[in-house]
Amino acid sequence: MAIEISIDNILNPETLESIEQNVSKDVQREMAVQLQRDLAISLPEDAEGKAKVIRDRQVLINGIKTLDRIVNRPQIEVESLIDRPRVDRNWLLYPLLPAAEVTLCTGQGGFGKSFLLLQIACLLTAGFNDGPLTQKEIRSMTPYHYFLQPQIKDLNYTKPSPVVYVSYEDNLDEINRRIHYIFGRFAFAESRQHEILSHFHPVPMRQHGPVWAPDLGKHIQTRSQATDAAHQLQKICEARKAKLLIIDPLSAGFYGDENSKAEAYAFINWWAAWGEDTQTAVLISAHLPKSTEARRSGYSGAAAWEGAVRSLFTLDRFDLNENEEGEREKKGNKNKPRKWYLAIKGIKGNYAPTAKEEIPVIRGDYGWIEHTQETTLLAAQQAANNAYESNAPAPTQQEDTNDDDENPYKTAFLQSNN
Repeated sequence: MAIEISIDNILNPETLESIEQNVSKDVQREMAVQLQRDLAISLPEDAEGKAKVIRDRQVLINGIKTLDRIVNRPQIEVESLIDRPRVDRNWLLYPLLPAAEVTLCTGQGGFGKSFLLLQIACLLTAGFNDGPLTQKEIRSMTPYHYFLQPQIKDLNYTKPSPVVYVSYEDNLDEINRRIHYIFGRFAFAESRQHEILSHFHPVPMRQHGPVWAPDLGKHIQTRSQATDAAHQLQKICEARKAKLLIIDPLSAGFYGDENSKAEAYAFINWWAAWGEDTQTAVLISAHLPKSTEARRSGYSGAAAWEGAVRSLFTLDRFDLNENEEGEREKKGNKNKPRKWYLAIKGIKGNYAPTAKEEIPVIRGDYGWIEHTQETTLLAAQQAANNAYESNAPAPTQQEDTNDDDENPYKTAFLQSNN
């Protein structure tokens, strides 16, 4: 079917409908190539002629994008579960990190999210695999505390899992320093340095821009989409057969509206679809907002992202004298004083049956994250509180009625650990 490709009719809805219904995919691609060639038309000398060609060229660009959507648009199909075998869920790190899924790791800046992600990367690139372990065996090690215990060396190793680590905050030298801090502290990492360095692939991204943003030249309110940087990162992961892509942090790589459910779902589902196709998990760090309510939900734009993501855990500070609803216990008619401690906590339980459980942790001299070494939850919380308070000014006798994040302990704690 012959259809004229002209500036006048390329965006005509009837013409595009005819192209979609009656023209083969190969012909559609040829038409797109023809449009692409037309973009190379040289500009006339006169100003009016230049302006017309520029306007026409923009129309051609829009036409190419429209044709590309037609050519590459996935078809919606009805599936069937008849004769489909049941497959157990796979984990890279139970129960924090499901394989081939998107996971958010949230927390306030300066509490150690980046170090925690690097420690997870070291564990996987060292070749650790908890897949063959039974749930009883995992629980006997105190669930997912094992990679936070510096003295543990003999873990369950199989084939190393390559990891691509994308950092918008740190340069290559800083990433290298942090990796070697982990080597010097954790026995499992020190004994398998070669495996880790061979399968850990850092990608500094300060100069490369976001992975999700509006089209170049479009208003910030325009619906965002995957950028060329995102496609390049996917190709890097596929070339290195990565089992995990880490993006640190979300705020630097996502230039859309973080409070928009539509954008959150589009972003998460785009990565999830690719992860399912390539069997690559995606782990993204995200900063928390300041309000207590949003902090408890786990991340900035909480409502939007909680619905979009299927796996979420946080590294945040919690209060020994505060219940699950965020209410502090009373001593008489006054609130008990705050007793802060750091902990890793599962927020969303769609996949992990142990969501809501927590691991009280302490932050090491150079920023690494490790377990308190206590065997009971209360003792671990108290140990984490003691570590926190040892780096903060002593609490005053004045009643603490401030329930937001601006408290006298935070600044001193962060300064002493940087």
